[in-house]
Amino acid sequence: MLKRLDGTIEAESETAAIRQLGNLGVYPLTITEAPVDHQPRVSPIRHCVSSRALADMSRQLADLLNGGVPLANALSLISQQTEHRALREVMTEVALGVRDGQALSEGLSRYPPNFSPLFISMVKAGEAGGNLDAVLTRLADVLDGEAELKAKVASALVYPLVVLGIGLVTIVVLLTYVVPKLSTLFAETGQSLPLSTRALLAASESLSQWWWAWLGGIVIGLGGVRMGLASTGWAFVDRLTWRMPLWGELIRKLDA
Repeated sequence: MLKRLDGTIEAESETAAIRQLGNLGVYPLTITEAPVDHQPRVSPIRHCVSSRALADMSRQLADLLNGGVPLANALSLISQQTEHRALREVMTEVALGVRDGQALSEGLSRYPPNFSPLFISMVKAGEAGGNLDAVLTRLADVLDGEAELKAKVASALVYPLVVLGIGLVTIVVLLTYVVPKLSTLFAETGQSLPLSTRALLAASESLSQWWWAWLGGIVIGLGGVRMGLASTGWAFVDRLTWRMPLWGELIRKLDA
């Protein structure tokens, strides 16, 4: 008795699928390729790829393509060789998509925090122009320069941040330990205090009693600034930074 079945089978081609079904005693009437939708397994927010890692990946991929290695195989090789966990998982997913006929730019567009719109647009242009290896080499140079600039800025900010941290710790110690003792002394004298002194005493009392609120406000504020700077709507901050008298001059020198 014949029985009609509907189902899916994994095979390299339609011919291979028919052969596998024949071995199982099943004779297909129609075979249709199932749609494939590779969703990223990596959280781009928690696992962000650095500019240096992207530069190395782009240069390796360009060298492999220039050597005649197919794109899907090149992506698989990079995913197997890289020590960067997030990049390895991203390249694995992108390689699977490319094997199923997906464009490289389309696969990379699933990870917008890691691959900028400029990166994806240049890859798409390289795919359209047939010079993807040259475009990837150019991208690697740009990312290397970006990573070097970030390293220079970070090293230039070490000393100011250390001084700022020491200053903040000193202020907190003064407001929480020294000023309260002085306030007791001022209360015993009964003299009228200037406005600046009264403001200092009020700040000291507020910090001593509501230190958890101050700490929470600072954490929330820093988180908001970080999220805002990561969004595209804060592009004006870059322009404003370049126009600042001292900081802008430092940035322009590092970028030169």
